[in-house]
This record gives sequence, structure tokens and C-alpha cells, in this order.
Amino acid sequence: MFYEIVFKKEGRVLRKYAKAENVRQVITYFYDKEKEAELLSIQKKEVIRGIPEGFYVNIPAGYKPTEDIEGTVIEVTWLYRELWDRGFIQDIPYQELTELIEDVAEKFENIHKETDWLEQDFLCEIEKFARKEIAIYLWGKFGDIPMDPDTEEIEIAWNGFNPGTNREDIWHWFEETFDVSVAEDLMHVERRKNDGI
Repeated sequence: MFYEIVFKKEGRVLRKYAKAENVRQVITYFYDKEKEAELLSIQKKEVIRGIPEGFYVNIPAGYKPTEDIEGTVIEVTWLYRELWDRGFIQDIPYQELTELIEDVAEKFENIHKETDWLEQDFLCEIEKFARKEIAIYLWGKFGDIPMDPDTEEIEIAWNGFNPGTNREDIWHWFEETFDVSVAEDLMHVERRKNDGI
């Protein structure tokens, strides 16, 4: 499989191309070799032709990270960076966010220690898992926001929502942004917590 890697280094946006078994190999190899660079994107390519010398790498078969958790943290970080850039997780301070990323990655790694992932399965599953975990975390913070009991509108600004925003609008936002169900995924967790489970 071929991949196009777009990254930023010393203020310049650069491209490299790689042949690898899967995207995890590309991610790990990139971070091993380009320690000072910021990875912007990786795209699959059917073929790559006419690439200038030095712009193409053939990643050795079976290339693996030194620690399994490292690759997972990187992939989770991408998702969180995207959510942060789009203003979806403004209410989580940076330090908390860093700890949450590591916690989610470790939790995922522990749950799936023995799982042999196909590339697409892994990427899809880590994104789904991470979205749900951050939604649960953010939902806990939303629960502390004062709300007018008569109008069901928030009384202070929260996570990009202005005072006066109706609770149901925020619920819909949770479902659309994180691909979760408020009733099944978020309220269910809250009920279990309140019941001491």
C-alpha cells in the first residue's frame, strides 16, 4: 500500500511518500524519523509515480513501534486536535486534555491487548472509542453548568454555547459531533455513576 504523508517542518509544508503494510507503520516510522515535524495528514494512494529522489521511503515489512501504546496515542491525538481546532472541546483545559488523551489511549490498548486488527478496523474503532470517551468526559462538565429550570436554557457560556442556549440544542450537538446517543451513551453512564455502579 502507498501513502502520501504531509507534514510541517521548520515552517514549511512538505510531502513524502511511503510504501508500507498499514497506516500504523507509516505513523510510527514518521515519528521515529521526523522528531521535530508536525504531521498534518496521511492519504492512501493506489500508485505513486514520478516522485523525486529523497521523497520516497520503503518502510521495512513488519516495522513496529517500540511501544504499542505510542501509535495509539498518536492516533487519538489527531482526533483530539481536530476536535480542538474546530472548537468542540474548548471547555477542557490543555493539561486535562493531555491526561485525557493518554488515559483514553491506554484504556483502548488494554481492552484490545490481544486483538489482531486489520488496518481499517483499527482506525475506525479507535476513533469511535475516543469520540465516545471524550463525549462522556465533556458531558460530566456540562452537568455542572447552571440551567434555568423553567426554560431549560444554560445561564452561563459553556464550550462555545452562549447563555440562553436550550439544553436540547446542546444534546443534539453532542450526538452529531461525537456520534453518540445522549440517552444510551451519556445519560446511561451518568445513571450508573449515580447508582454507584
